[in-house]
Amino acid sequence: MSGTFATSSTAGVLTGSITGLDVTTCQVYQPSANVTSCTADTLIYYFVDPTKAVALENDINQLTRGFFQLQQ
Repeated sequence: MSGTFATSSTAGVLTGSITGLDVTTCQVYQPSANVTSCTADTLIYYFVDPTKAVALENDINQLTRGFFQLQQ
């Protein structure tokens, strides 16, 4: 997987994309379909506090939700 993100004008909200999650076009999930690439999935990241964030997919590919927590 790979991805990017950027800050927006709203405090605590980031937008970005992750490539490698899409179950319809990614060769990891469709090895017999001769798929050679994965589409980028658009996500919005909401920071709960400095150590936690929630991610929600914001495109038509599928529904992906995630939770990130800083571990020390």
